[in-house]
Amino acid sequence: MLALLPGPLLAIIAFLLYVGFSVLLAIIFFMVMLLWLITPIPAWRQQITNRLFKIPSLWSETLRWVICLTTRTQWHVTGTEPLSKKQSYLLIANHQGFLDILVLQKVLDRLVPQLRYFMKKELLWVPIIGQACWIMGYPFMQRHSKTYLKKHPRQRNKDLDTTRKTCERFRGKPVTLINYVEGTRVTAEKQQQQRSPYKHLLKPKASGIAQVVASMAEQIDTILNVTIIYSQPKHISWTFLQGKMKHIIVHIEIIKIPADLRGDYQNNRAFRIHFQAWLNRLWEKKEQLISKNISRVDPTEDNNLQQLQSK
Repeated sequence: MLALLPGPLLAIIAFLLYVGFSVLLAIIFFMVMLLWLITPIPAWRQQITNRLFKIPSLWSETLRWVICLTTRTQWHVTGTEPLSKKQSYLLIANHQGFLDILVLQKVLDRLVPQLRYFMKKELLWVPIIGQACWIMGYPFMQRHSKTYLKKHPRQRNKDLDTTRKTCERFRGKPVTLINYVEGTRVTAEKQQQQRSPYKHLLKPKASGIAQVVASMAEQIDTILNVTIIYSQPKHISWTFLQGKMKHIIVHIEIIKIPADLRGDYQNNRAFRIHFQAWLNRLWEKKEQLISKNISRVDPTEDNNLQQLQSK
């Protein structure tokens, strides 16, 4: 088992495996895409399309294999029942780094429809992988500072327009739309800049998920509120690559969307306040859940955590 190797060496091997498989599958994706473009028969094109969209699940399986090969992390997952690949979901989660994506892919890919992330526009320019995600229909969002938006007010609703178009694209097909409502990964500097009231989180932003809830009212009636907790919360990616992450906790809360969360977020000020207040209460509970469980995880022990206590 590679997890027995020295940490730095293991980190290099694990990184090369993750990147290598990701690039290889992206290249295969482009080759299949080229075959689709030159195929004149519609029935054959449909068969190629079906195989094309199985590649992300294959990517998840390779991730799962690399994780098993390079780590001895104990996983504690709760709340996965009942989930279905035939039902669409809106997934929201706390965001601490790129490792969150690996965690969600490992835990949920076999349980829910294909995961589609709202991604930063800068990731579009990651060679091969970024372009593959764009072809697959992943929405790319352009984040702007408040100062920039004051000078360019027309850009204020651009992300909402992207969200609306994304919802139209996936309407009628089972999908899991993932939105990191904090907008970026949490750091101490960002917490200080926005005066976050939380120790482990940034302030959540309601506009994006409010648009999804409104636009896909007939298809999405369930929110998956995912909380990810790492036993070593600092330098999580490096710690994980070295095989030193002892525990990863994933708690999934299944929330049926109430009728009062469907409305006109852009034009109804009272509704905006109501939706944001609901999301703030959700984040307060998430903060409590993280604080309670991270204090119970002792990195020096391997078997001291039996089950995530969600209450």
